[in-house]
Amino acid sequence: MNSYNESLHFTVLSTLKNLDLEQQNLKSQVNAAMFTLYHAQGATIRTEERAAGARIAFGFKAEVQHQAVKDNNLSVNLLNAANLANQDVQSAVCDVAVCASNVQLAANVIVRLASDIGSIFSIVNAADFDSDIYVLAANAHELIDDTAYDAELASQLAMEASMLTAEISSSTVWDMAKTTNSLMGNLLRLTSADLDAAAQTIASNGKAMATASANEKLAEGSLLWSSAAYKATKSAYGLTNKELNINLEVDSRTKNGLSFTVDFDLIRSPFSFADTEVDQLYPVRDYFLIVVKENKKQVFSVSSANHLLSKGNEGVIRVNRPEAFHVSQEVSAAKDSDHEEIRLGINYVVFVMAVYTDDYKRKINCYDDYLSAPSEAFRLTKRLESIPGHAITVTAYNRKELSAEELTAADSGREEEDYKYKLNFYTGENLNTEVAYRCMLLPYSPDADHALKDEPLQLKPGFLFNVVIAEQVAEESYTLARKLPAVAGEGNGSEKPEHSKLHWVAFFGPDTTDNFGDMLMPGKKYLPVILSYSTAGAAQQNDFVNALSAIATTDYFQY
Repeated sequence: MNSYNESLHFTVLSTLKNLDLEQQNLKSQVNAAMFTLYHAQGATIRTEERAAGARIAFGFKAEVQHQAVKDNNLSVNLLNAANLANQDVQSAVCDVAVCASNVQLAANVIVRLASDIGSIFSIVNAADFDSDIYVLAANAHELIDDTAYDAELASQLAMEASMLTAEISSSTVWDMAKTTNSLMGNLLRLTSADLDAAAQTIASNGKAMATASANEKLAEGSLLWSSAAYKATKSAYGLTNKELNINLEVDSRTKNGLSFTVDFDLIRSPFSFADTEVDQLYPVRDYFLIVVKENKKQVFSVSSANHLLSKGNEGVIRVNRPEAFHVSQEVSAAKDSDHEEIRLGINYVVFVMAVYTDDYKRKINCYDDYLSAPSEAFRLTKRLESIPGHAITVTAYNRKELSAEELTAADSGREEEDYKYKLNFYTGENLNTEVAYRCMLLPYSPDADHALKDEPLQLKPGFLFNVVIAEQVAEESYTLARKLPAVAGEGNGSEKPEHSKLHWVAFFGPDTTDNFGDMLMPGKKYLPVILSYSTAGAAQQNDFVNALSAIATTDYFQY
């Protein structure tokens, strides 16, 4: 290779390498910003829930305070009334006692008068019986006897009145009223302190919400900036790759997990040769594809490619003759440059080897062939099944309605009342894949209401959540589904599953937390989400791509 070609090739390699490294660096920044935003949104949701709870508590405590004020006012009025009653009773006791004493004195005088008149009547009766004076004395004696009786009766009533008045327990009532008023005063101070604390909590939550919202906006801005920078670098890589590396691209998203598609543009001659009849491939005679492990791409060169080509290595794949100036060829059942079969979970790159025609080499006086820069790294993987949203159902836990298989799954040393809800779903049967289903409950976010009506996909869950984030949810914040034995005629709702379907179930209880690690709140809505997670060993972990259930078509349920 001449010095110009070497310099050009080195420049292309360096440029694409630097752009690729910049892409990886920015991708890491995007992931970091994404997690920062996710946790910031979780903090915002948490502070909003606390603020809502604080407002409810404040309303309740305000009602208690209002009732305490009313009761305290009644207690004060009762105390004043008891005090006045006590004073009036004490005065009445004294007055009634004086009255009783006076009545008793009057009764004693009347009784003595009656005794004297009785003596006079006896004398008149003996001396002047049946005379006019006798008649007058008899009338007087009868009247004084009646008066004396009435006087004694009045004296008795006065004494009883004095006794009953003295028995009135107004002082006890007053003491009780004072005690009650003191207790009500203490209660009023407590309710006032609680109300002040609730008001302070609302104020603190307001500040916390403002801080959380500001942090969320900063995290959102950081993610937008990182994403924009990543997209710009990716675009720059694409443009550079198109102009300097024959637009070489590899797409591993094929129906067959062990195949991939290579796309690139044909090399066009920069010169026109009127005396030469050329075909579409000119100035290239043949194109070859070479798959190389990513960790060996830096040492793979034209010499390496020529060596493989000269040895007839199976790792060299001849490109089919294209019908246009762009090649798109699917590759399957191939081997790499190490003569090893291309496998799942390993990072590869593709080089394009262009062998020029001898005529073209003579005309430009350069006998070097062309080797492209490596493509972006790719990896063949198998994507796990994503659970459809409509296949996920959440129902209230009722032990009496469980099947025998569900009872077996539910009975794991827990009491019946520990479970509140049951989640059911079905999957296709895959005997060759080790997979676990992590069931998570995402809290309803008020931000879901802020999405545009013509973009329903933004409604759920109202915060950033994807496969990358779901894979990092703590073990305490998800529930593993349990596979149930197949039962003939068993179905999901009104539909009967096919024989190839597997039935899975998960149970949620008071100790279940949402994806942020917060305890479930009664009355709050949650979105059930299932992560299909590969449980293959470390050697095969990269062979699979985890999948998240269809959030857009999954229904919320109220806990």
